[in-house]
Amino acid sequence: MQTGNIVSGEDFFNLLYTDREFTAQLGRTLLAASRFESELRLYLLANSVPLKKHPNLGHLIDLLKKHELLPKLHPHMEMFRNQRNYLAHSLYDLLSGIIEETLLPRTDLISMDVHVYTEKVGQLEDNLIGFVDIVRKERIKIKKGATLIRNVRIDKPHIAHIDFATLYLPAFANLKESQKFVDQVESTPKNIAKVILHQAGRMIWLGDQIDKVAAGRPALQILFFMIAAEAVAKMVFDYTDEGKSKAFSKKFFSDICDARHRKILGTAFAWGPSGTLPRGGVLSWEETTELLYAVRCDVAHRGKYYDLHLKQPNDYKQTDVISHKWKDRPIIARITLQDIRRIILQGTIRGCRQALCETTKVHAPLA
Repeated sequence: MQTGNIVSGEDFFNLLYTDREFTAQLGRTLLAASRFESELRLYLLANSVPLKKHPNLGHLIDLLKKHELLPKLHPHMEMFRNQRNYLAHSLYDLLSGIIEETLLPRTDLISMDVHVYTEKVGQLEDNLIGFVDIVRKERIKIKKGATLIRNVRIDKPHIAHIDFATLYLPAFANLKESQKFVDQVESTPKNIAKVILHQAGRMIWLGDQIDKVAAGRPALQILFFMIAAEAVAKMVFDYTDEGKSKAFSKKFFSDICDARHRKILGTAFAWGPSGTLPRGGVLSWEETTELLYAVRCDVAHRGKYYDLHLKQPNDYKQTDVISHKWKDRPIIARITLQDIRRIILQGTIRGCRQALCETTKVHAPLA
C-alpha cells in the first residue's frame, strides 16, 4: 500500500525494484535503446563508415559527429545517451547518496513518486522509438539512392526545409507531443502562433548552423537566440513599431517564460574577482538577460563573436568557466549553450500557446 510518507533513498530503490510497472517500463526503455544503437550502426554502414567490433552508443555518436552525419540530431542523441547510461548504471548510486542529484529527484521522495520515475523512463522510450524511425527513414533513402536529402538535408541544409517537430523537441516530453503541437499550430487558420513558431524556429535553426563554421563561438548563436526572443515578444504583444529591442528581449523572459526558466537564468552566471575586488555573487535573472542582450549587440554592432565562453554539456555540474568581461568585471559561466537554447525554445512554445488562446477568443462563436 502506497502512502504519502517520505522514504529513504534506499527504501525507494527497493520500491522501484519490486514495482512491476516500473521494472517493465525500464526493460522496454533499455530495449528501445538497444534498438536505437542497432539502427545507428546500420545507418553508419549505409554511409560507408567503418565500425569497430561491438561499438557502444557513445562511440556511434562520436562517429556521426566525426563524419558530419545527422548533426541536427546530435544534441538529442547526447541527451538520450546520458539518460540511458544514468538509468542503466546510476540509479542505486543516486538513491544511496553516492552521486549527486541531477537527472532524477532524490530528496523528499514518497512511494507515489515511483509513478513519476516510471513516467520519466517512459518518456525516454517514446523519444528513442521516435528517433529510431527518423534514422531508419534516412537509411532507407540512402539505400534507395535518393539524392534529395541525405542526413536530413545535412550536406546542403536549407532554411525552407526545417523539421520543426525535431527542432522544438527539447520543449516537449517526446517527439510525438512536439509533432502534435506543430500540427495544431500549422492547421489553425489565420493565427499569429504559426508566424511565431516559424520565425523563432528559423532564428534558432540559423544559430544551430553556426557550429559548422565557428564551433566554440557561442556568441554567434546567442545573437540568433536573442533575435528570436525579441521577435516572439513583439508578436505576442502585437508590437508593430520599430525599436525597443532590448525592452522586448527582456519581456520575453519576464512575461512569456515561466519562473522555472528565470530560476535557471538566476544561477547561470557569477561575478569573478577583479583587481582588489573579490569574487562576487551570482547575477540575477534580469542581469543575465541584460548580459545576453549585450553579447547580442557586441556581435551585431561590433563583430565581437570571440569573447563569450560557456560550459560544455560534458562538464561537471560544479564546473565554472571564465566566460566574458562585462561592466569591467570578469563573468563566470555556469550554464551551457544548450540550456539557453532550451529556454528559448520552451519560451517560444509558451508564446505560441498565448497566441493560440487569443486566436481562439477572436474566432469563438457568440454565445
